[in-house]
This record gives sequence, C-alpha cells and structure tokens, in this order.
Amino acid sequence: MKKPSTNTDALEQRKIGIKLAQEHKAPKTAELIKNGESTHEDILRAAAQEVGVDKLAAILAKQHPEWSFHALRSIPDLGKHRDAFTKTAAEWLGTDKRRSGAPGPQAEATLQTVGSVELSLVWGSVMYACWFTMFWESAPHVIQPQASEYSPDKWVWSPKMDITYHPSFQYDCKHFELAHSKLSPGDPVWLHVQISGGGAHDVGIGGFKYEPGAPTLLVKAGGTTLNPSFEVSRTRNA
Repeated sequence: MKKPSTNTDALEQRKIGIKLAQEHKAPKTAELIKNGESTHEDILRAAAQEVGVDKLAAILAKQHPEWSFHALRSIPDLGKHRDAFTKTAAEWLGTDKRRSGAPGPQAEATLQTVGSVELSLVWGSVMYACWFTMFWESAPHVIQPQASEYSPDKWVWSPKMDITYHPSFQYDCKHFELAHSKLSPGDPVWLHVQISGGGAHDVGIGGFKYEPGAPTLLVKAGGTTLNPSFEVSRTRNA
C-alpha cells in the first residue's frame, strides 16, 4: 500500500524561517532555507554561526518544536540550552497526535509479524535525504523509546540516507533497543522517518508487531522533501 504525505507544515516552517533569518540579519541562513535541497543541519549550523547559539536558542524556543529536535542533531555544542531542547523535542515526538495510530489491544491480534525493518530509497523517485528509527508500543499508550529515554539524540538511528551512497538500511528490530527500553515479542512496531529539510513521518503504524525471525517490514520511500510517499510491505527474509 502506498501512502502519500503532503507536508504543508514543513513549507510553512520554511517561510517562517526565511522571515526570521531576514529579521535577524542572517543572509546565509536565509539563502539556505530558500534552497529546497538544504537540510535542517545545513540551516541550523549556519544560523548558529551567524547569530550565535544563545540568540538562536531564544528564537527556536518560540517556534515549532520540531526545530528543537533538529537542533539537537545538528548543533554540536548547545551548552546550557541542551536540556530545554531535549524536553521540547521529546514532548513533540510523544504527542497524542503521534500515538493516535497505535493499535489497541483488540487490534493487536490482526497485526502481521515482523522480525526486522528496512527503509529503501527508490532510485529515480526520491528527492531527499533522511534517517529513521523504530518506535514500538511496550504497553497500551506507552511508546518506546521516548517513554524510557527523554533525549531523542540518544535513541538508535540509522545513518543519514541518500540515494547515491546510502540508499537502503535493514536492521533486526532488537537493534533499536536501549538498556532501559526493551522490545518484547508481540509489541506493535513501526518506522519513524525524519526527512532532512522536511518533516517527520510514522510509517507502518497499526499494521505490524515484533516476532523474532519473522519477515521484514519493508518501506520503499519516494517523492519529494515536502511531498514524500511510502510503500509498505512485508518480505520474507533471505
């Protein structure tokens, strides 16, 4: 099944970012935001250089919480601002909106079993870079790993993916466990995909549960930064 996802919110965020960069006399940052191929990392690192981390932190605190998430991954030294960014990012990733697709106890019996997950960028169809992690529900309405680890940059993420050098990564579901955030057979699982310069997407939610040795949850990604598409299937392991 193919799921298109039009991210108008990301487009609005870029418009706001351009306005802010111009107001704070950060021309390099403004130009990067205007360039649709620029990533959050490119933009935020340039902003930190042009206006300084303290001023940037004050600006981001008043904007969309997703910016705090990307700041954690993009700016090496957040200093005294790190805890505030961590709290905002974790709250954003754990909102009720993101949990709404998780299956309830009655639905879990119909979930297909998977033992590993794979994200593959489709050659000739994808126009962005991204990375992903795996979310799972360890108990009703308890989403891991954020329920056990507050800081998103301490979760297990894939390397940054691009169509030329890193078009596909596959991992056993257990790969995403943390010391205090364990995955058990029967836990509902799905991919959480972050698109550079775009938005966040929960893919495969409500359709799969973990079982050791089971087939792979395969997600084929295509589309553009602001309008990605995801084709979800289950493939037998080789």
